Amino acid sequence: MPRLRNRRGAVLVMASFIIVLLVLMMAFVMDLSQMFVQVNQEQAAADAAAHAGAIEVALGDSIGVADSAVAFSGRNTILTHNATFAKASVTCGFWDPVASAFTTSSASARCGKAANAVQVVGSDPSQYIFAGVWNRANINLSRTAIAWAAPGVLSSDCVKPWSMPYTLLTKTLDPTNPDTSRDLTAYDAQQLATLPVASLTFSLKTNAQSSYSPGNYLPVDIDGSGGNIYRKSIYACTTTPVGPGDILNTETGNMVGPTKQGADSLCQPHYNNGACGNGHGGIGVQVKVPLWLGLTTTMNGKSQVLVKIVGSFSLDTVTNNARVVGHFIKTVGSGKLTNGTGTLTRVVLVQ
Repeated sequence: MPRLRNRRGAVLVMASFIIVLLVLMMAFVMDLSQMFVQVNQEQAAADAAAHAGAIEVALGDSIGVADSAVAFSGRNTILTHNATFAKASVTCGFWDPVASAFTTSSASARCGKAANAVQVVGSDPSQYIFAGVWNRANINLSRTAIAWAAPGVLSSDCVKPWSMPYTLLTKTLDPTNPDTSRDLTAYDAQQLATLPVASLTFSLKTNAQSSYSPGNYLPVDIDGSGGNIYRKSIYACTTTPVGPGDILNTETGNMVGPTKQGADSLCQPHYNNGACGNGHGGIGVQVKVPLWLGLTTTMNGKSQVLVKIVGSFSLDTVTNNARVVGHFIKTVGSGKLTNGTGTLTRVVLVQ
């Protein structure tokens, strides 16, 4: 019978080999996990940057695109540090929603008039164990995001119960154009973004409802009729979407009390002189309102208005006798998209 060989220490050799293998596998998994986290956080920073830049484009500010994009990217953390994207990483361009393609129009911080989208290519240095093995140490990982400033919003919720003549908007933006019922054009959008506030300011509501001349709004039923629902619709969000082609019934009377009471809750604060605080130390609360093109008289003292678009408005003053003053603005909101131009736009991350 052959003599058994001494195998003392064999298990130790195998254990050492397995431990080394496990350590390498753990290091590799940690590398992949950290890379996964880094890439996702970098994508979030690029998304935030592109979205912030596209908002500037939507509001007509071609100068502050890169500054806003870089500032908002820096509010995002990548691993242990804040994102540090350069202004050169921000590019203005045109997004074709049909072809789903982005075309560069300007590589500078100032976007051209044709720009409707912003692309951000963010980068961040990699620091991984196995990167050096593959001669990939100190490389930058990059992620791309594109945000599109869509031309307009067709319908939206959270619309205030104040309907205004659509022709008031078109006459304000282009007084020389006789076609006051036209769809808004690129020129109108430019005027809305560049005209001084004084040129866009008017009285929505005067002290009498007997005249339907431009400058007077009509209180309308959106979530229902009656003074209590009307007052709540002013300071809270309505749940019923409003859009082109909708027919809204007007409320009877001047609604002095409900208008003032609703504004008291909406404005933060509502000053004694009627000024509407926005909660950040300034004046003017951004609201959405239906703009009507048709007006018909119905029974029981009520009328019906035919909605042309949902417009955006800054509510600046509401006096004790329910005189409402404000000005048209171009702003970013939510709602169903349309290819037409409007005062209310929406920014969409498309890539």
